[in-house]
Parts: sequence; structure tokens; C-alpha cells
Amino acid sequence: MRRKDREVRLSFLSRASLFRSSIVYLLATGLSAGAPLVLLPILTRALSPDEYGQIAMFSVAAQIFGIMTGLSTHGAVAMKYFDQDTIDFPRFVGSCLIILLISSSASLLVAWATLDWLKLYLTLPGSWLLIAVAFSACNFIVQIQLSIWQSGKKALSFAALRSFQGAMDLSASFILALILGLGWQGRVSGMVLASILAACFALYTMRRSGWICLPHGAVYMRDALRFGLPLVPHAAGGMLMMISDRFLVANVIGVASTGIYLVAAQLGMILYLVNDALNRAYSPHLIENLRLHDQAHDYQIVRFTYAYFIGILAFAIAFGLSAPFILSALAGPKFQAAGAIFIYIAIGQAFGGMYLVVATYIFYAGRTTYLAIVTVSAGLANIAITYCLLKQSGLVGAAQAFMITQLLFFIGTWVLAQRCRPMPWLKAIGLDPAIFVRAGLIGLAMTTYAFAFIPSNKWHPFFERPDNLPSDPMELIDAARVGDLIVMETLLARGVDINAANSLGVTPLIAASASSQRSAVKLLLSRGARRSDRTSEGYTAYDFAKNQLNDELARLLTQNGERK
Repeated sequence: MRRKDREVRLSFLSRASLFRSSIVYLLATGLSAGAPLVLLPILTRALSPDEYGQIAMFSVAAQIFGIMTGLSTHGAVAMKYFDQDTIDFPRFVGSCLIILLISSSASLLVAWATLDWLKLYLTLPGSWLLIAVAFSACNFIVQIQLSIWQSGKKALSFAALRSFQGAMDLSASFILALILGLGWQGRVSGMVLASILAACFALYTMRRSGWICLPHGAVYMRDALRFGLPLVPHAAGGMLMMISDRFLVANVIGVASTGIYLVAAQLGMILYLVNDALNRAYSPHLIENLRLHDQAHDYQIVRFTYAYFIGILAFAIAFGLSAPFILSALAGPKFQAAGAIFIYIAIGQAFGGMYLVVATYIFYAGRTTYLAIVTVSAGLANIAITYCLLKQSGLVGAAQAFMITQLLFFIGTWVLAQRCRPMPWLKAIGLDPAIFVRAGLIGLAMTTYAFAFIPSNKWHPFFERPDNLPSDPMELIDAARVGDLIVMETLLARGVDINAANSLGVTPLIAASASSQRSAVKLLLSRGARRSDRTSEGYTAYDFAKNQLNDELARLLTQNGERK
């Protein structure tokens, strides 16, 4: 009896420690990655959707270059921390930094050689694309130090660095973007400056703590690359899932729509922060318990994991339903359309949190090559699903594609995790594996088919209008006049004639041009609106733009006509 009491007491202490670490990681990550959320109410009122879209595209560029800078070897640092008795760990860290130096130099050369192509598709000035490479390299250095502290369960040290970076990001962005009036460039400059300062601080602390030793070791470089290189396709697949939706939205609909989508994605960062904090606190404990290969521990792990899955999904749904009320307080009036798509973003983030838990089993087993296959497959599927649903349902379709892809990615990773480190996922809750798997696969196939292929006009979520929108084309003209992109996309997806005219001969394109709604004009042109249509008085959309001395809008109409 005394032994049982001692085991219960130790289990309680472990859970209490896990809870404390989770709170510390959540606060630290919130202070760092929460800077965009803090700035959201201000920037969405100070910047236009086009400018906010530029911030989104810089983040896309940084994630692209982040795949090449460091070659994902910071993950090897986290795993090798547990093998310090058998390796020269400081020399291993030094070897990873040498890999970073070489890969970052190569990334700069690639960016310079393809600058014209990158400027065309990422819609950013060339100088900012080169800065994105340095930004990614600095973030890699920070990740190395954070990985060491996370594996060593030093949550407070982890929190100090993350909080420092977040404070610098917030203050620099506020000063540069708002006080000095630099707009989107000021916001991006704040992100870059904070990353540089955090990287310098990380190098100082690693050097002072004896975690860096040079010269590097060729053997350690090979070990790091053996772990990291298979993760490059994994990172590429993850990038496809995270940014292909924004890339497609920017190129199919317009940069302004990307700004609206980014607002919803940044609100979803709250769920990401919760998932990330819990996973950082839990993964060291999970790895230690997996090493025991004890059936009783495995049963406890499975039950705890299911409880987490249910909790995060319930929180995501509740949070998603409250999004319209939250956005009314946080975002400017030009970005309120993000509320209609956030429920899908929230549920997708919940599936992303579930992925983080099951992926730890694969990292523990060192089977990263197979994880890369799953990730790349999910990334490619995301491109196809996003493109189809974007054409069918507009911005809502992009959010639906994010949710579906995250679900498929989680299921695929979970199956792979079971092959790498078998766990009693069904026996622990008293289910027969054969019956459950068969029913689960059928249910997954039916759900995926329903979301991906049933026309959107068959679905009437609580936040969409249930009336028959295609019966009144004037709705589209009114939406174009005020620049309501979400309503426009929904109406177009439901079959409204894009060139329908009212009694005065005003079409949606003419209405948008007369009101100087550049984003609406760009959306309509991308969907095939006719430039040549005239009002009853003989005016075209181009004429309205010229009469208002709106040269930018007139140029957009002219360039579109020449392109066609």
C-alpha cells in the first residue's frame, strides 16, 4: 500500500510539473508569437488589406527560405541533447552552426539568381526577399538555443528568450510602422530587427554556457545532416500546407484577400500557441516514458492523449463560433469578413495540435524520412484541394481546404507513428482494432468527400445566409460597390452572373470602379468580368476610374485588358 501511495504521489508531482511547464511555455510563446495579435487591432485600422497582404507575403518568403537555412538540423540538436554521455554535444552544436552558415550563403545566391521570378510571384521588392533569408537564418539560431533549453526542461530560460524577442518585435514594429509611418515595411522591419537581436542573445548565452565548440566535427555534421536532410522535404511539405493557401489566394483573388485571410490565420495563432506550449512541455516527458517500454505507462499516455484531443477540439469549435464577436473588437471594419472563415481555421489548428503530439513518436524513433513522405503528400494534396475549393467557394473554400488538409495530415502522421512506435491506441479504451479501423476509414472517406466535392450551395453554416443568393444579381453589384469580398466570392461561387447589370446598365465591375474599390475590381477581373460593358449613359469602368483621377485603378483595368 505504501508503494502504491508513493507511485500516485510521483505521478501527481509529474503532472504538476507538466502543468507548470505548460503555463510557462504558453506565456513565453504568447509574449513572442503574440506580437501580431497585439498589433492586430492597430494595424488593421492603419493599413489597407493590400498592405496587410504584403506582410503576409513576407512571412511566406521567410518560410520558403527557412527550409534551406540550416537544413532543419536544429531538430537534431534537441534529440542529441539526450545523448550527451556518448557524444561531444558542444561540438555537435558548432557543427550545426557551420551548416547554417553554408546553407544560408547558398540560399542568398539562389535568391539573387531568381530574384526577378520571386518578385513576380511573391509580389515583394527584391531587397525584402534578400532580407527574408537573413531573417530565416537568425530564427534558426534562436531555435537551436530554444531546443537545448526545451530538452533540458529549462522552461524559465526558454521563456526569457522568447519574451525578449516578442518585446523587441512589438516595440520595434509599433515605432516603425505607426509612429514613423513606415506602414507594412515598418512592421516587417520590426520583425527582422527583433530576430537579429534574439539571435545575438542566443549566441551569447550558448557561448557563455559552453554549448558551442569550434572547429566543427565532420562526423557530427554528417549525423546532423542525416537527421535534418530528410526533414527538408518534411519542412517543404509543411510549407506547402501553411502558405500555399495564401499564395493561391494572392494570385487567384488578390493581395487584399490575402490580408483578410491573414487576419483569420493570425487569430488562429492563439490555438497554435496553446498547442505549441503544451507540446513543448509534454514532449520531454513523453520521450522519457517511451524509453521505458512499459505497458502501464503506454496506457496512461494513450488516455492522456485522447483527453487532450477532445479538449483542444472542443476549445477550437467554441473559439471559432465566437470569432465574429472577437473580430468586431480586434480588427478594423475592412477586415470583418475574416469572421466567416475562422471556424475552419480554428478546427484546422486543432488538428495541427493533434499532429504535434503524434509526430513526437516519429522523432523519437528517428524515422524522419517516412514523415517527409507524409508531409509532402499532404502539401501537394493541399494545393489541389485549395485550388478547387477556392474556385468553388472563394475565400471560404481556402479555409475549408486548410481544415481538410490538416485532418488528413494528422491521420497520416498518426498511422506512421503507430508503425514507428506501436501504442495501444484502441485497447487502452477497450475497442476492437479491426472493427474500429474499418469504420473509421469509411467515415473519413465520406467526410472528406462531403467537404471537398459537394457544392458549397448545399451547405448553410450558421454564419452564411440561407436565402437563395443567386436569385438577385443586384446583391453582387451592392457588394462590389462597398468592396465586400467575402459576399462577392460567395455570390460568384453560387452562380451569380458576374456581368449582370441593373436598370441603369451598372455592372459589378462598373460599381466597384465608381466607388474606387480596387480589391473588388481586381477580384472581378480575375474572374472574367467584361471591361467593355457600358452604363446606359455610355460609361465604362475605365471611364469612371479616369474621371476620379484614379490612375492606379485605371492602369489596373488597362493592364488587365492588355494581358487578356
